[in-house]
Amino acid sequence: MCMVSLALVTDAARFSRTVLLVFALQDVFFLRKGVLVNGFKHISGTKLWQQSQSIFEIECNSRRYRAVDVNASNTVTWTDSIVYDVWGPAGIAVYANSPAERVDIVQLNRVTFNQAQLVDTHRDVVWLYIGPGVNTVRLFSAGFINGGNAIRMTLQPLPNTAVVAPQAAFPLFLFADDLEIDFPNNDAIVLDNGRVFNCVNCYIQGSVTGHGVHVGPQWAKEIQLSNCRISGHNQNGVWVQGGTHLILHGNIIADNSRQGPRVASGVNISSGVSNFVITGNVVGAVQSERSGKQAYGIAVLPGASDHYVISSNVCTGNLEGGVLSGGEGASISVANNVD
Repeated sequence: MCMVSLALVTDAARFSRTVLLVFALQDVFFLRKGVLVNGFKHISGTKLWQQSQSIFEIECNSRRYRAVDVNASNTVTWTDSIVYDVWGPAGIAVYANSPAERVDIVQLNRVTFNQAQLVDTHRDVVWLYIGPGVNTVRLFSAGFINGGNAIRMTLQPLPNTAVVAPQAAFPLFLFADDLEIDFPNNDAIVLDNGRVFNCVNCYIQGSVTGHGVHVGPQWAKEIQLSNCRISGHNQNGVWVQGGTHLILHGNIIADNSRQGPRVASGVNISSGVSNFVITGNVVGAVQSERSGKQAYGIAVLPGASDHYVISSNVCTGNLEGGVLSGGEGASISVANNVD
């Protein structure tokens, strides 16, 4: 049995809130079978009273609270829980408090986040914020419904809060398997800073205003998307502005560019991005079969992109064509794609 330390603190005079603080016993945590409503948990290396309690349900009226904070910890595992109606700015925030600290491993297994009643009034909540000083985050059968971004991996400060990100190392690894994301208001997954993102067997649909997966220009290294369905987003299904060693294989990337015809594509690779492989995907119109709104299935914008392969993709139902290969490098292979 893993022991955690719990302290319930109420300070109604100053903040009109109830806060549940969770502290570590030997820096290992196991939270399971929880229902968390408008609540807040903070996990750090501090040790207080030892109790064996793993089922929790609390409420909080503050508008500036996360459900869970994880700072400077070795291993945190959270399983079989539901978090809903969080005021924000995040559902769970994982980051180091100082440049000298690290968060080693955080694992979410069968945890669902849902903005059920606050879907219209708190539409910018970042469900999973992965900030500076984080080594590895693993997601297994997790769900993120409504809210703003489902996941944001970044060195940027947590939105809508006074907390400033310390000058710690950028986050490293994010692994997701059997992930479901439904109807976020903004980009479903935002990858600003990090080294590796691996996503398999995932369902990512319906961004109201943004993209499905957005890889920013400062992303350092690898992206792997395999056997996923990425569909129904207002803009691009996948927008890649940075990184290297990108692999997209065996995905359905369909019916995006909901904002309007030819506004966005299924996969949009910005000028200068190189070293990627896009093979064996269906990228186009799936629901309507014949005609969608995507400009291209796969678009590599004109510029210095090089060392890439685009092959064996079915890209039917795109308005401008199946594949646009604008890379100007000498080591490019585009073959056997079907429009």
